[in-house]
Amino acid sequence: VRTYTDEAETGTNDDREGFLEMIADSKNGDFNTVLVHKSDRFARNKWDAAIYKKALHDNDVKLIYVMQPMLSEDTPEAVLMEGIFESLDHYYSLNLGREVMKGHNANARECKHNGGRPPLGYDVDPVTKTYLLNEHEARAVKLIFEMYAEGSSYNSIVRHLNEKGLKTKTGGVFSRNSISDILRNEKYLGIYIYNRTLRKVKGNRNHRVNKPEDQIIRIPGGMPQIIDKDLWDKVQTKIQTRSRKPGERARNRATRQYLLSGKIFCGSCG
Repeated sequence: VRTYTDEAETGTNDDREGFLEMIADSKNGDFNTVLVHKSDRFARNKWDAAIYKKALHDNDVKLIYVMQPMLSEDTPEAVLMEGIFESLDHYYSLNLGREVMKGHNANARECKHNGGRPPLGYDVDPVTKTYLLNEHEARAVKLIFEMYAEGSSYNSIVRHLNEKGLKTKTGGVFSRNSISDILRNEKYLGIYIYNRTLRKVKGNRNHRVNKPEDQIIRIPGGMPQIIDKDLWDKVQTKIQTRSRKPGERARNRATRQYLLSGKIFCGSCG
C-alpha cells in the first residue's frame, strides 16, 4: 500500500510529481488497484484522463473512484457516465479559469496587483493592492539602467551589484538573466501591464513571447515611474544594437577605440 499525493497542485495538467510516480510504479506490478477520491482528483483534463487511464489499463491496474463507485463498474453505462463526469470536470476547470481571468481583468483596469511577486523596485499595498515604490530597490534598478546606457556589459553590471551587496527581489544574487528582464520591463516607465505574456501548454508563462496587443492591458501612469523616457529609449536602442546578428555587428564595429567610442551612435543603424 502506498499513498501518492500532490499537495496544492492542480489537476488541469499532468505535471504532478506524485501522480507521475504512481503511473511509473504501475509498470512494476507492485499493485493492481488505484483508489482515487473522485474523478477530478485523477485529472481535470479529459485528454490526460484518457491517456493515463489507458496506461493503467495496459499495466493491468484498475482505477476506482471512492466517491463515485458507479464509474468503476465494468459496464457500458459506467463507461458512458465516466465520460460525462470527465467532461464536467474539464468544463469546471475551463469555466473557473474564465471567471478568475474576469476578476483579474477587473483588478488590472484599476491597476491592482494580480498575485505573484512584484518586480524589483516595487511593493504592494496590503489594503489597496496597488503598487508602491520601494526606494532602496528602485536605486538598484536605476543603477542597472544607467550602467547599461553608459556601455557596461551584463557581466560587469552583475559583478558591480553583487560587490555592493545589492539583492534581487528574492534576496539572491544578480545574474545575466535578471538584468536582461529588468532592462526590458516597461513597468519601470510607470506603465501598468497585465496579460502580456503567452502561456505554454503546461501553464507556465513564456516571458519572451507576447500576446497580441488587443489582449494586453496597458495603463500609462498606472504605477510609480522609476526610469524616465529618455533613459529608457537609450537603453532599448542599445539592446537592439547589441542583439543584431553577429555578421551585421562585425561589419559596423570599429577596429580601434576612438575619442567618442561608446558615446556617439549612428542615427540610422544605432
